[in-house]
Order: sequence, then structure tokens, then C-alpha cells
Amino acid sequence: MQFRSPLAQDSKADRAILLALATARLLTGAGERVGLYGQHEKAAGGRFGLERLLEAISRTRMTDCPPFPQSKPLDRHAHLILIGDFLGGEDDTRQKLRQLVGLGVAGHLMQIVDPVESDFPYRGRVRFLGMEHEDSLLLDRADDLADSYRKRMKAWSSMLGDMTRRAGWTHSVHRSDHSPALALLTLIALTGRTG
Repeated sequence: MQFRSPLAQDSKADRAILLALATARLLTGAGERVGLYGQHEKAAGGRFGLERLLEAISRTRMTDCPPFPQSKPLDRHAHLILIGDFLGGEDDTRQKLRQLVGLGVAGHLMQIVDPVESDFPYRGRVRFLGMEHEDSLLLDRADDLADSYRKRMKAWSSMLGDMTRRAGWTHSVHRSDHSPALALLTLIALTGRTG
């Protein structure tokens, strides 16, 4: 999530934080309560809820948080909004989503992707450096892989969408080179959570 290509304004993590805080501000302004899943036992409203959320995000900002926090039930009418890149394995993602649904958790999954992760604009000889202690990868002709890579990313995003719809959740994809306002409007339209 710390990745940011030259084509994006923010890292995926920074964009996720911005969207989480903007969503929380809209929710608290509409009289809803907010909290950071896995950090707060109970959601809180108003300025206190927003400040508490900001403090919790600040504390965990540079930690390697899993894409799906430890599953636990929410209050009866609560909704969970998960924001991340969700580039993990299919089996783990499916299992975590099933656990949440099994606990009666309703929610939305917002997938954040960097434009280079979506478009794969590389040509010629390219060395990819691992960001999480993986070995580097040298490709002699990166453009030969572009079509299959794009298809695989599109298939992964479609699979996440199918998985969430079957679970009764909603799903959206946001590119970090696009306006965060558009992502926020999409989130509001899909979840109907601010009115």
C-alpha cells in the first residue's frame, strides 16, 4: 500500500487514509458513528468519533496491517468499509470475507490501484524491485507480458466484485491517479450511508 508510481498523486496508503477520513467526516456530519475496525470496541459520533479515528489511523499508519482485520461482529445496523489494494491470494480473501459475512457483517470493499498496476505501461528491459522483501525480477521484454498482465488484473478485480456481490456487499475500484472525490461519490452511491 506504500507504493506510488510517478503517474499517481498519492501512495495507495495515503489515498486510502484520505478516503477513510472523508467518508468518516460525511458520516459523522450526518449523525452516524464511526470507528476503526479492530481498534475501537464501539463506534463514536461527532467530532470525538472523527478525532478518535484520526488518532487510530495515525498510530497504525506505517504498520503492515493485513488487508482484512481480525473478524469480529459489529453492532446490528453497522456497515464495514474496507479500503485497500487487496492484492493478496484468492483463497485467503475468500475465507476472510466468508468469516465477516458469517458474523453478519455488511459492508463495502474499495480496491485502490496505482495506474501502473492497472495499465502496466512498461516496455523493454525492466527490473522490478520487491517492496515487501521479495527478490527483484528482471524482464527482458516487459511489453510482451503487458496484455496478459492487464487481463489478469482485470480478472482479479472482477473476481473481487463477484465475491463481494455474492456476500451481499458492494465493491468499487479506485485508481490513485483519479480524483478522490469520484471515489467518495461512488462509495456514497453504492452504500447509501450518508443520508
